Amino acid sequence: MQKEASIDDKVTYKFLKSSWSSWSYSAEKVLRVAYKLESERDTKCKELIASSNADVYYMLIGFALENYLKGAIVQNLLISGESLDEDKLERVLDRHNIWELFSKAGLEVQNKVYNSYLDHLTKCIEWRGRYPFPVKAKHIGGSIKYSPPKEADKYRIVVELQHTIPIDVIHELVDMAKKNLEDIKQKVKAKEL
Repeated sequence: MQKEASIDDKVTYKFLKSSWSSWSYSAEKVLRVAYKLESERDTKCKELIASSNADVYYMLIGFALENYLKGAIVQNLLISGESLDEDKLERVLDRHNIWELFSKAGLEVQNKVYNSYLDHLTKCIEWRGRYPFPVKAKHIGGSIKYSPPKEADKYRIVVELQHTIPIDVIHELVDMAKKNLEDIKQKVKAKEL
């Protein structure tokens, strides 16, 4: 049974959805954890990016990008005077497609290599970083290989990395999304004056 939102819930919701800082704060929280994994990789876990843990790292990076980009999208809607009712937000923000979010936030990423990285980050958010397989077989996209059974085990599934995304590319994408949200924040402040 779902309860009706109280007046306090609605006020809080209205503030949070329109606050660039709530989006930025959420992105920063996730980014700190991802960068902690990254720094540990540099010192003692050199296999992180070449292991199955990489998808968890990419999932966290994707979550941070999502927050920066969705924050920028919401702020752009506010600047243009659009209503941010729950139904509109649900339609605008219900996807995890990182390439699509970059585009909606006003950031074009044309490089085909970058687009494949963004596609991989999307898969890590949607399933690779947290589930053994996607909801639909068509979303596997060659990223899971089935190996015939051996004597010791009946079935063996090998999840292979599709990409190793260079750390400098990860940082470039994060910096681009973060700067975009900060630039929009400045536009909002200028409009308020």
